[in-house]
Amino acid sequence: MHKNPENPPASQKASSPAAPSLADLLTLRGRLIRSSLLGALLFCSLWVLNSQQPTNPLDQLIWQASLSWRSAGLNTLLSALTQAFNTLPMTIYVLLALTLLTWRYRSPWPLASLGGTMILAPLTVTLIKNLVDRPRPSLAHRLVEESTYSFPSGHSTSTAAFCLALFLTAYPALSKRSRRVLGVGLGGLALTIGFSRIYVGVHWASDVLAGLALGATIACLMHLLVLSLYTRSQKS
Repeated sequence: MHKNPENPPASQKASSPAAPSLADLLTLRGRLIRSSLLGALLFCSLWVLNSQQPTNPLDQLIWQASLSWRSAGLNTLLSALTQAFNTLPMTIYVLLALTLLTWRYRSPWPLASLGGTMILAPLTVTLIKNLVDRPRPSLAHRLVEESTYSFPSGHSTSTAAFCLALFLTAYPALSKRSRRVLGVGLGGLALTIGFSRIYVGVHWASDVLAGLALGATIACLMHLLVLSLYTRSQKS
């Protein structure tokens, strides 16, 4: 009986390396550069706007609209959802994702890409919050407690950074269909958490938009850095 060289035994397939595909990673470079530039431009524009005009008509309009949408059911749902992405739960999500992806790739690559992003994002937010020093919306309408400054939204930044970094790190291991499904799901999650911060009364819309832009920019830049180091090591 002749063995078909194009169909190796199952044991050989199982032992094949699970490292990210260099070709798949390289296709992301241009998109990451464009996305990081766009995100940085949007974030800096919002920073300048809020430095010059801490209270602007568009933020006030969206704020008033969000108050009119409130109901007992949505109050409970969105308050629980927004708190499900506080620091402790987010740390658990990150550790679970890192464990799964590190096992999948048999490589420390996810620790650098996803882990590095999730260390840099909150540090950057803390620094910028104290530089901008923007007050949060009125205490009278808050559904959850917050004590730090308003710009940018920390939840929006961390969630956007986590969702995009998770997608980028998982990207080489997924089929095209899985990439679309995961991308839509994670994008929807980031937007929902951002909206929840406005709804529960602790952020202005521009805080949230700036946080989403900042989180995405950090994830792209960190992935670009790690991608450069990874591809260099694979070629050597």
